[in-house]
Amino acid sequence: MPLLHYRDRDAWRNWLRSAGGPAALADTGEIFADPNLILEAASHRRGVAIGFLPSIASHVASGRLAIIDRHAIRSSHRYWLVRTNEDSHTLRFCDWLVAEAANTHLSGSDLSGTDNARP
Repeated sequence: MPLLHYRDRDAWRNWLRSAGGPAALADTGEIFADPNLILEAASHRRGVAIGFLPSIASHVASGRLAIIDRHAIRSSHRYWLVRTNEDSHTLRFCDWLVAEAANTHLSGSDLSGTDNARP
C-alpha cells in the first residue's frame, strides 16, 4: 500500500527511521494539504497514513480506520492556544480546553491497547 503524506514526507521519514524501515519508502505516495483528506483516503484504502491519536480516535473507534502498527514517535508539531480578548466566557473556555488536553494526554488506552503511543 502506498504511503499518504501530510504537507511533506518528513513524518514518514522520521517514523521509518525510528522503526528501522527503508528510508526510500518515504519518497513514495501522495502528499495532501488537508489532514482530513488523508483520513478519507486511508479509509477508502488508498494508502497508509500516520495520524495523531486524538485526531484519529473516533475513526478507529468506529472501525473506519485501524491501527496497524503500535510504533509511535514524538511529533515536532506543536499547537498554541491563542485568544483575542479576556472576557469570562473566553477564559472559561480556554481553561476547559487546557484541562481536557491535560486529561486526554493521548492515553490511547481506548484504542486497542495502544497506550504506548505517546507524542
